Amino acid sequence: MAAADAAAHGSDHRPDIGPDPCAGRGHDTLTDYFDGAMAAIGGWEAAPHLAIAVSGGPDSLALCLLAHTWADRQGGAITALTVDHGLRPDSAAEARQVGAWLTTHGIDHRILRWRGVKPSRAVQETARAARYVLLDEACQGLGCLHVLVGHHRDDQLETIRMRAARQPAGPGLAGMATVTERAHCRLVRPLLTMPKSSLKTYLAAAGQSWIDDPSNQDPAFERASLRELPLSDAANRELWRDAEFAGHTRQIAEREAARLLAHHYRVDARGFASFDAGALAPGQGGRVEALSAAVTMIGGGAYPPAESVVRALADRIYGELDFRGATLGGCQVSPVSGSPVQGRWLTICREVGRIASPTPIAVNKWATWDNRFRLCLSGPDQPPAGEGLLAGALGETGWSQLGDDVRDAARRKIPPSARNSLPALFRDGELMATPYLPFTKRLPPEFTFEAVLRPQRFLTDAGFRPTPALAGLGKAIV
Repeated sequence: MAAADAAAHGSDHRPDIGPDPCAGRGHDTLTDYFDGAMAAIGGWEAAPHLAIAVSGGPDSLALCLLAHTWADRQGGAITALTVDHGLRPDSAAEARQVGAWLTTHGIDHRILRWRGVKPSRAVQETARAARYVLLDEACQGLGCLHVLVGHHRDDQLETIRMRAARQPAGPGLAGMATVTERAHCRLVRPLLTMPKSSLKTYLAAAGQSWIDDPSNQDPAFERASLRELPLSDAANRELWRDAEFAGHTRQIAEREAARLLAHHYRVDARGFASFDAGALAPGQGGRVEALSAAVTMIGGGAYPPAESVVRALADRIYGELDFRGATLGGCQVSPVSGSPVQGRWLTICREVGRIASPTPIAVNKWATWDNRFRLCLSGPDQPPAGEGLLAGALGETGWSQLGDDVRDAARRKIPPSARNSLPALFRDGELMATPYLPFTKRLPPEFTFEAVLRPQRFLTDAGFRPTPALAGLGKAIV
């Protein structure tokens, strides 16, 4: 269908599933739409301080100027944050250019740099995950409760198309949520009702230039390839209707899953979970979503596994008397021996073979490891025993260096499949400390090695919030 639509409309056609709210009426009109979106989202404190993710493209720059006007009227302020991924030679200069532009509008601007070795595979996915971590940490430092990002209506349509191509039904068809909970802030998408053409019109009327990222036109990336095969207006309207239904279904499932998680699941701060297999009984509302949420959290994933795969595992666990374990989403799901299916308990632990490589640790600086833990070595500025400190999984190497008394205590409290995935501090292969076991034998007493379970996704959050347009706002532009 997409290819036929592209041929009918031409390769440069862009979906126009409603009038451009800026067309022929001046850029103040989009300000009204933005105000309506912010009111529909709600949850803003008095005189809010908003962080705005600004790449320099038309979407984020328009968002920044709109948010600046909105926050000023609320007696608040904004801080623009530009993440320099360092993936292109011009990225640093572009970040500085964004700062120069925003300074002329009286907007505070900060550059966040993604440091370290860059990936050779899954570049966009890895960069996106790093970007959200940097934004979240910046919000913590600034005291911002909200970070706004510039995803717009065209992005939402592309997201739904990509998800539909992978799985033609399910909660993913609801598209991106208007509000997503992060560790330190809300991630808010107030532009999801608005087409990109409106944002460009707004900037042009304001006399503001922008930067075009060449990767947005690279057909090697899925979104760019979709733009070469645009859908018809009718097909886009159908996508919105599907998203509305999927969003409603997702909200119901999340409420049912939250009930199951509260009654049948337990999360241990050392990075594993346990649950009652009775929660997986066929016909139990939210059973698949609850298992998916637990696996995603313990596996450190940004997105849940495919619904069909989770459902198949739930059926196996509940239906097989001799279920002996399975892997899913970077986790090992294992039975706790000794009880029948009804009321049987299982553990969800990080799959050892999928754990991230060790990461360097600097004194008094928090680091993220395995997308699950925040780690910090606190103490004097001079590292203990010189350089070369690495944080990674305890593994068999660390386990063998523990004393017999420590291992005996661990066996009583920690499932066998969870022990090797515990965070630990090493120097040249020598175990220095592990926070969840009484072992600091080689760590000087003036130092403390801490670990806090802080996965990308939690068991539950504020719940899916649909695009305001799909809930009744801005019908004229959909």
